Amino acid sequence: MSAFIFDLSTKRFSDSSEFTNLLRELTVLNDQKLWFQLSEKLEYLYFDEEVSKVLDNNTKISIFEEFIKPIIKNLNDLKVVDFLIYTLQNDISGLKPESKIETLQKVKQILIELDQKKVNQNDGYMKRINSITTINCEIIKYLLLGNDLNGSVDLLKEVSETLSNPLDENFIAIRTKLAYYQALLKLNEYNREFNDYYYNSLLFISCYQKLNEDDYFINEAYLNKVFVWNNFRLNLLLATLLADKIYHFNEVLDSTWLNTTNFVNNSEEDNKSEKILKEIVSQSLMESQSSSYESHITQLQVYYPALLDESRLNFLKQKKALVNLVNLIFNENINKKILRFDEISSNISVSTEDVELLLMKAMSLNLMKGKIDQINQQIKINWIQPRVMTKKEIEVLQKNLINWRTNYLEMEILKLSD
Repeated sequence: MSAFIFDLSTKRFSDSSEFTNLLRELTVLNDQKLWFQLSEKLEYLYFDEEVSKVLDNNTKISIFEEFIKPIIKNLNDLKVVDFLIYTLQNDISGLKPESKIETLQKVKQILIELDQKKVNQNDGYMKRINSITTINCEIIKYLLLGNDLNGSVDLLKEVSETLSNPLDENFIAIRTKLAYYQALLKLNEYNREFNDYYYNSLLFISCYQKLNEDDYFINEAYLNKVFVWNNFRLNLLLATLLADKIYHFNEVLDSTWLNTTNFVNNSEEDNKSEKILKEIVSQSLMESQSSSYESHITQLQVYYPALLDESRLNFLKQKKALVNLVNLIFNENINKKILRFDEISSNISVSTEDVELLLMKAMSLNLMKGKIDQINQQIKINWIQPRVMTKKEIEVLQKNLINWRTNYLEMEILKLSD
């Protein structure tokens, strides 16, 4: 094993003493059984951008196969799996998904066999549950690339059962949950499950930020390389618009990570459609008096003609009305529980005749609760669905609470004076 690293360094890196020394260090650390330090050096070797300029991906795969795999039981197996995931993801030799799955399966089998050889078989803890589950999640992604929907669904069910097992849940790492949500999002994207894609994206982002805060990787760029995949923000914005159960989405609009991370799309057309989607979701959909909403939807239809058919266009028209309705009610004065139909109509650009049907739709979606007074053409609001508030909405709430407190005190003073 030592000979392999030494020969590789002298043969491939005679003109780069820094990387020659790095590869020799791996040999020394292995010989001295300094496994923690060895894992750190390997992380540097696999993920550092400067190293990647000298060390090609095929060589990294060779190092994994000939040096890392035989000593995997001594290393942090979850990070070892990340070395393999990274090299397969960056493969430019044209390996088919089936070949990548086979490579992942072989490493998975090694980990399973290591667990089966444990001395204490009754400790209730599968030592390598995280690395095995992470491999399964990566396999799901390649199954979907090969259009094997049934295989990916079956494997995802297995992963889900593992994560929900009460005997294992305390041992599940954030890194593993991140892999699970990524696989789940790939499946949601494949099936165009917009509601699920939205909800699972929020869970994915939460895990991503947690792992980043924990400094799981020495090289923080790894998270971006593996988990910030092409078209992620584009697909999230599309799901936000087309999901029929999502009518307030401040988590997305106010996400610092989404707003500051440099996401990459597959094509210039995707860049253009993302720009339109961002304008729709953050502005024209939210603003009740916006006149640009329909024109933006028409522009978007150029990029998604099959998706934005007549039925969905009608839905999007109604969605804007519902978003504006719940925003109107949420931001109303806290003391004002009754709204007239004409008042709603003038504020959200919906005809008075359509207001009652809109209110009924909002209540059927559990966005609000209230009692409609058809005779007096008004509604008494009893409840509005809780939501994550923007800074602007927090300011409105603060103002409303101050007004309520002032009015309450005035009423109490009047009572005492009587």
